[in-house]
Amino acid sequence: MLKIIKRKSGEISIDEWNEFIRLNRHLEHKPRRVGINPFTQEEVVFSGAGIALYVVGNEAKGALELNNGNLFTYDVPNSFCNGVGLYFRAQVYEG
Repeated sequence: MLKIIKRKSGEISIDEWNEFIRLNRHLEHKPRRVGINPFTQEEVVFSGAGIALYVVGNEAKGALELNNGNLFTYDVPNSFCNGVGLYFRAQVYEG
């Protein structure tokens, strides 16, 4: 289920987000990926910047993405989202 974590005023910065990822045992930075555009056959790089994988038992179960100062969560438990919201002094909304 999609949730949005958003501050009432101000944005979550990439530096704040990266620090939170570093401190949290359930989050890992999404690695950079390289793919091939099937139409042009050109190499495409997906940086993974601002994206964290939600990991339980060495298995990615969901993801969180920083976009325009807000966090978008995908398949992340409500309790974890609420904890992220508290950390950033932000509200958690259904997407």
